Amino acid sequence: MNDPLARAYLAVGSSIRPESNVVAAVELLAGTPGITVTGISTLYRTPALAGPGDAPLEAEPGHEPGDPDFLNGVLEIQTELSPVELLEVLRRVETDLGRVREGDPYAPRTMDLDLLLYASGGGEASQPYWSPVRPDGSCVHPEVWTRSFVAIPLLELAPQLSLPPHGNPLKTLAERFPHPWGTPEAGLTRTLRSRFLQS
Repeated sequence: MNDPLARAYLAVGSSIRPESNVVAAVELLAGTPGITVTGISTLYRTPALAGPGDAPLEAEPGHEPGDPDFLNGVLEIQTELSPVELLEVLRRVETDLGRVREGDPYAPRTMDLDLLLYASGGGEASQPYWSPVRPDGSCVHPEVWTRSFVAIPLLELAPQLSLPPHGNPLKTLAERFPHPWGTPEAGLTRTLRSRFLQS
């Protein structure tokens, strides 16, 4: 356990029963001891990707263009959990919602939860932590740099955030993307905020 509370940002996405699975994921996280959900970005309905980068599915040979859309967004949490403990919770929630981590990483899925940034002491991720699952020296999840539907919702929750290791402003990065590659789901976003965020 960490003391004081840490701040973390999580990417959430689903393309199989996304409306119910995204709500269920937030509910499971909010019900986990040591986690408080403090922010929910706008959710976006986005086309399935063929591979790395913001490319539509049709651009990648070997994929069916009929794959379902995703719902994507970012959550802000405060947590007593260490990064390793938090990652274990994310994997458990994915498993509870039927995620199978085998085969094509771009195939439809019930739930996808990623730790984007982690800052001890509740700071604005000035000293973030990136998962030991990828021990390549990265301290920010790579999708922050390459996915508009990650960078733009993250900016909504943390407009003053500077990304390590060099302090690049998230706002500058997000402005490179012309749009969040999707359609905002205002109704579902309001429902989630009303249900899970303290007024």
